[in-house]
Amino acid sequence: MMILNILPKSFANAIFLVFSGLNGDTKTVFDSVTTHKALEVMYTYPTRKKKGETSLSDDFWENFLSNAKAIRNRLILAEKELLKAMKEISWTKTI
Repeated sequence: MMILNILPKSFANAIFLVFSGLNGDTKTVFDSVTTHKALEVMYTYPTRKKKGETSLSDDFWENFLSNAKAIRNRLILAEKELLKAMKEISWTKTI
């Protein structure tokens, strides 16, 4: 990734997308970078991987680049905090 950051943007984008394929995770995220689609691709990767619905490029993107891992970790943290808040609200309403 550091090499891609040094290169001109158009060249780096081409390298980034070259192995993605038409429906690959990288292409989907690139095309919908600020939408829920980009997050959904990363959130559902583990499930899609188990079903055999990912490519080698998807596996590289999702496993070796820290951005995808960080996004999934934030989802886990958000789910834990929401569960904690729901338990607190439920507990206070029953008293």
